[in-house]
Amino acid sequence: MNEILLAFAPFALALLILLVTYLIGIPLRPYLLYGKMERIPHFITPPEGSISLVREKKIESISKLTSGRVKSICGEFRGFKAIEHVLKKGLSADVVCGPCVWNGNNRKNITRLMEEYPDTLNIYILRERPERHAMLIGSHFFLEDPHEFNKDYETAIEIENTTEDFISHFNTQFEKMKAKGKIATISDIKNLGLYNQ
Repeated sequence: MNEILLAFAPFALALLILLVTYLIGIPLRPYLLYGKMERIPHFITPPEGSISLVREKKIESISKLTSGRVKSICGEFRGFKAIEHVLKKGLSADVVCGPCVWNGNNRKNITRLMEEYPDTLNIYILRERPERHAMLIGSHFFLEDPHEFNKDYETAIEIENTTEDFISHFNTQFEKMKAKGKIATISDIKNLGLYNQ
């Protein structure tokens, strides 16, 4: 009998702790404190070619936004289409990036955006590529898995309707990054380095 009690005691104790935790209102999954969280794959590959699910979700979130400033931290600036969508919608964007972009086409497109939207697009260039890449669209947050400059990230975390505390924390960290960077001119963008020639 003692052996049976010893075998079930840890399970019963864990169940009791979970039950008490639930009854006093502490979420069983603490990350839910930040909002509805989901991990989404970067790409799906249907027969007609690769589609970035993360980009589609970002554009969907941007479409719902009616005011505010989108904030983005990027590595290679491959996500300029989402920023372009923000600007075409009449919204503003602040982007923090490293000293290099993916390729010459990206550099041309970013230059074009700077020329077309000089009052609503601010780009801050850091001396080094940021390690973590994220985008805050209203109360919608996206965080890429860490990845090397020459590899795509596999998945991203999406948090819908994140809390004011989370947004405030992100904004504080974003402002610190901006302060370390240089506000870019069109000439600076034209002179950004390239990862792929």
